[in-house]
Amino acid sequence: MCRRTTSTQNEDVDTELNMLVRRIERLESIRADLSSQLAASQRDINILQSQNEVLRNSLDYTVQQLQQDQALNDEITRQIEELKITTGEEDPRTPPS
Repeated sequence: MCRRTTSTQNEDVDTELNMLVRRIERLESIRADLSSQLAASQRDINILQSQNEVLRNSLDYTVQQLQQDQALNDEITRQIEELKITTGEEDPRTPPS
């Protein structure tokens, strides 16, 4: 009877060990998949950061151009008003329309 119990216990231990080995293999596979996904995500992040930098630079340039255009428009408007006053087309005491 003692041999049967020992044999049964050994089978139980073997079964448990086999289950643990399968679980370890499954976890190792999951770890490898997650590691691969992480590497892909990091590549995507690097690409997005690079694209973001290009877009920021483009936006900065566009804002700068708009500010320069506005300053130029303001200066042209001022010069037109001066010419109108100089040529007598507009009374300097009358507010511009």
